[in-house]
Amino acid sequence: MRTDPIRPNFYQGTGGYAWQLAEYLQGDQSDGNGNYALCKSTPPELRNPLAPCRAFLAPDRSVRWSSSVRITHDTPRLVGARGIRSSLVVVESAQAFGGFRREDARALAEGTTVGALPRMEINGVMHDASTLLVALYRHGFIETDEAFPASPPVRYIIEPTCIVTDAPGIGRVAINQLNGRTIRLSETSQEILSLNKLLNEIPEPLHSSIDHFVKAGMLRLISGENARAHD
Repeated sequence: MRTDPIRPNFYQGTGGYAWQLAEYLQGDQSDGNGNYALCKSTPPELRNPLAPCRAFLAPDRSVRWSSSVRITHDTPRLVGARGIRSSLVVVESAQAFGGFRREDARALAEGTTVGALPRMEINGVMHDASTLLVALYRHGFIETDEAFPASPPVRYIIEPTCIVTDAPGIGRVAINQLNGRTIRLSETSQEILSLNKLLNEIPEPLHSSIDHFVKAGMLRLISGENARAHD
């Protein structure tokens, strides 16, 4: 099995990804002997990551947790400030997780509209819900009645849950907070992730770095139909 060469991908020296620790905290270690092996594996990657998406969900669209999520309330937050508890939501199939406010977790459990969630908090950071929810959809957290366009992607945006920071001994890295994926940035990739425009044009052919970051859930491809709607 191919192992991940970037050590920051493994949560604080555990030898496992942050999403694996999230599973552990939900009680999956209770197998009679209390054993749970955190092991190095292939880095998390989205399913069908190159499918074009929307930049935002419309306010009247319905959203709710997907049937594959597991939720544990009052759990220590894995990302962000320590000592704070939140509703830990894990999507095992996507190897993704997040710490949500109790009220947001409850609203999505009952089913709500995008407009009823103007702002959402994940891992202690507030986001515009209409764009954050698309990131959650891509990672398997939610279901929605929003129809996604079939036209080819022409632009991309940086996912709101992607952060760029300096890692000691590694250099500049990008981190997908929804699965803990960490990628060391080259000079070219730093330029891709430092653009200030909301919608950035995709070069032809698709740059290999953009393809890499889209598959890692750090960039989102936007269709031509959607791009025109938000110009």
